[in-house]
Amino acid sequence: MKEKKFPESRLGIDFGGVIITYVEKKGKHDPDYAENFLSSPPQKNALENIKSLQQKFKGQVWIISKAGEYTEDLIRKWLQKNNFFDYTALDKDNLIFCRQRADKLPLCQDLKITHYIDDRINIMQILKGTAPHLFLFGSKEKNHSARNWTTLVENWDEAHEAVITSLNNFKS
Repeated sequence: MKEKKFPESRLGIDFGGVIITYVEKKGKHDPDYAENFLSSPPQKNALENIKSLQQKFKGQVWIISKAGEYTEDLIRKWLQKNNFFDYTALDKDNLIFCRQRADKLPLCQDLKITHYIDDRINIMQILKGTAPHLFLFGSKEKNHSARNWTTLVENWDEAHEAVITSLNNFKS
């Protein structure tokens, strides 16, 4: 069977709370934040599923993360420490940062993102109407109110399955 191609499909993925678990910062000058951040493991099966999605989306995958300069630097160090780009084959140029959460909207519009995974319901609300396939990552019980307009996924295995299902049904 010939593999289906999805050149018009583009995936955006948040970093904190999606690729790694959320790392809490206790105050502006939390001395443990960097150590906790850099030692945090990836979410279970995140890297394997991102690698698979990178192949399915033919390289049209971006990490789009809201981060200040300090956290951006930590994210870059975490990605390097975990050999993220080598393992997943994601292009290093497909790592994009913004300083405000609302700035994800114009980024997703400019990149023509069709599928987006994030752990924050307010981001899903911002992107509603822009990306036709929204995947809210995390507790289905906590995110229950968004079930009618986004796909709730509790982990990376569910996210992968839901994204693949949406690709199979996707029409641009």
